[in-house]
Amino acid sequence: MVYPRVLNVVLWIGQSRDQCPIVGKQQQAFAVAVQPPRRVHTGHINKLLECGVTRAFIGKLRKNPIWFIEKEMAHIRSIMVRNQREEQAMANQYKVVVTGKVQKESSNKFKIKKEKNSEVDIDIEIEEEGDYQVDKLSVDGLPTQMYDGNLIRWFNNFSIKKNGQYINQKYKVTIPGVSNLGSSKLVIFDGNGDPYYYTGAIVNDTFELTDGDPATGQAP
Repeated sequence: MVYPRVLNVVLWIGQSRDQCPIVGKQQQAFAVAVQPPRRVHTGHINKLLECGVTRAFIGKLRKNPIWFIEKEMAHIRSIMVRNQREEQAMANQYKVVVTGKVQKESSNKFKIKKEKNSEVDIDIEIEEEGDYQVDKLSVDGLPTQMYDGNLIRWFNNFSIKKNGQYINQKYKVTIPGVSNLGSSKLVIFDGNGDPYYYTGAIVNDTFELTDGDPATGQAP
């Protein structure tokens, strides 16, 4: 893992006097000053060692500091890209379209019917009129519990697209009985991270979302 080494040199943010100093003058985030001519001043070696930086790392940094830092940062970026692709692949596994379950009532109003007995029919109303593609998605494969261990019952799963892209605009979702869940809470899952408890207002079984790819449910 290269992060600790790079962070000691590159991400030196908010450094105070009692912290280990970096070579050269403190810079803004994601920047480092390297003393000319392309070498690390020997006066800083002991300080770097005190911060847990290995002699091998210092040797590489002394020979070609700019190249070495750029190489490490490129490695971090490649890991971030890979993680993003893996997250997207995980999100895509939930997108199984169930045909014949969407009833279009107008250009911005749709009824999404249930597939399983455990689900419920829901209504959505998008604030702006337009040419939308609404799909009923399967609830199979969705997370089964919250981060606190509460089990999830999924009401429905759907997606809203405009021009081939998931929308990111306000729309209303109406689910019968969602205003009276008792000790249960409304759960939303948009494929990014873990399911979360909805904290917005729910009026007359209606609440507002902006993400175009949500699953809705309750827990416990």
